[in-house]
Parts: sequence; structure tokens; C-alpha cells
Amino acid sequence: MIRLHLVLPHIIAATVTGTYAWHLSQTALATTGLMFVFPVLLIASVHMLYNVIVRRGLPRDVQHVATASLTTIGFVFLSVISALVLTPQPAYAGIAIVEIVGMTLFCLVIVVIVCGILLVIFKAIVWLVRLLVRGSRGDRKYEAAGAIFGIIGLGLLSLEGVTPSLTFQSQQVARYSTSIPAPEHAVWDAMQTATSPQVPLPNILRNFPQPVAVDIDEGTVLGAMRRVQFAGREGSGALTLQVTEQSPGFAKFTVLSDTTPFVAWIAHQSISYDLQPHSDGTNLTVELTFERRLAPAFIMAPLMNFAGTQAMGVLARDVRDRATSG
Repeated sequence: MIRLHLVLPHIIAATVTGTYAWHLSQTALATTGLMFVFPVLLIASVHMLYNVIVRRGLPRDVQHVATASLTTIGFVFLSVISALVLTPQPAYAGIAIVEIVGMTLFCLVIVVIVCGILLVIFKAIVWLVRLLVRGSRGDRKYEAAGAIFGIIGLGLLSLEGVTPSLTFQSQQVARYSTSIPAPEHAVWDAMQTATSPQVPLPNILRNFPQPVAVDIDEGTVLGAMRRVQFAGREGSGALTLQVTEQSPGFAKFTVLSDTTPFVAWIAHQSISYDLQPHSDGTNLTVELTFERRLAPAFIMAPLMNFAGTQAMGVLARDVRDRATSG
């Protein structure tokens, strides 16, 4: 039988943090460090207060709090993932309550992932301070020093994105290159048609809003328009692009408008296709430029670059398949 005093602090911490994240996700601060970093301090504070008030004493060491907090994060992660799987995607997008729940659940998934990473870093800082000062395992003075450094670091990270002066470089580029055993003109011809929404996506992209239709597709001539409709748990919308640069073997689609659910996390700017012929065929590079809108940068930047690279890989491989199918 599970003992209540062992489970109760996790329930309290998860409830407090979940309530905080739910309310913050409905505000303009949903993309800042207050959404994705501050919950670490919130969870740790609940565990610390529980030990002081209920158990009437401080924990044996700071790492006890960090370990308990990681356990809470694990419980929350499993709960949110289960709820996310049960939320309709993407057929029922457009229903207001589904969009609100979907967006919030997605934010909570990111929150628990980031919190888990930061708590591991917190534990590492405490361990490092203990190692540097050669304190014994039970010496609270050295553990307190490590905790102070960790709390200050997490507190500063929580402020990222709150104001422009506290925002790191957000411009990013994701690209994918592939060699196609076909002449340049065959690859260029394949680029005249947008990638079909029926093209399979990598597993990592299947839980994001997905393309469901291409309702404008005018090729790659200068000024040509292309519009792709997206739908998912978080809502639906369209990405509208226009060819603003075009030369032999090169076409750049600039984003004119973006009403997709992605717009809260990423501002798409342009997608370009660059062909370079070689002796065995043609090298194709598809490049996405975008502005990252999620913090903290040291976690979100590589995650979003990876997701962007996967998406560009879908476009590049589709062109390759169509260029070589005939």
C-alpha cells in the first residue's frame, strides 16, 4: 500500500505547478522562461516547504529535494502525455475547447521536459560545489552553497524572454541537403508542385499540427503563390508563401502570413530551394529561416533547429522521390 506522506508532496507540487502553468499558458508570458523554467523552482519550493512544515525539519541534503522534484516531474510527464494522446488530432481541430486544451497540454509537455533537464543540471551544480569544497555528504553548509548557486541560475533563466533586453538571439536557420540521382531540370520540374499532405512525416513531427491541404500552388516562377493548410489539437490555420527570389536552380518562398498554431512558438520567415548540379546528379538544399519564440534558448534553440531540419527533410526527400520516379 502506498503511504500517503510519501505521495502527498508530489500531488501538491504537481497541482500547484499545473495550475500555475495552465494560467500562464493563457497569457503573453507563455513562451518565456517564466513558463518553462520557473516551475522548477516552484516544485522544489513545495518539496522544501513540505519538509519544513509537515516533517518539522530540513531535508538531510539539498539533493533530496532535487530527487523528489524529479520524481514529481516524472509523474506529471506521464499524466500529460496520456492526456495529450487522448486529445483529438487533427480531425476535430477548430473546436474551441479542444484547441485550448491541446495548446495547454503541448505547453505542459515542454514544461516537464525542460524542468527535468534543469533539475538534472541543478543536481549537478550541488554535486560540483560539494566536490570543489571537498565537503562531506552531510555538511549542509556546502550543500546550501550549491543550492544558492542553482537557485540564482534558475531564477535568471526564468526571466529570459520577459523583455527584449532579456531575450537571446532568436533568429535561426534549419537546412537539409540530399543528393538526387537526376539532372537539374528534372529536380526543378518536381519542385513545381508542393509536397502533398499525404507524404508520411517522421514520428517526431506527428504530434505537431500537420498539413491537411494545399489550396494554392502556382509553381516556382517569380511571384507565384503557395498556401498550405494545417490542423492539429492546438487549432488550424494557413501558411501563405510567395516566390520573392528566383534564378536558375534557386527559388525562395517568403512567408506572407502565418495563421497556423505554430505561430505561438515559431515565426516562419522563408523556405528556399537551392540546386547544385554535379557529376552524379543534383544536390538539393532546402533551408528554413525562422524566429524562435520559446525560451530558454539553450534548450529550445537546438530542439527547434532539430524539428525544423526534420521538416525540411520531408520536403527535400519528397522532391527527390518525385524527380527520380519517372
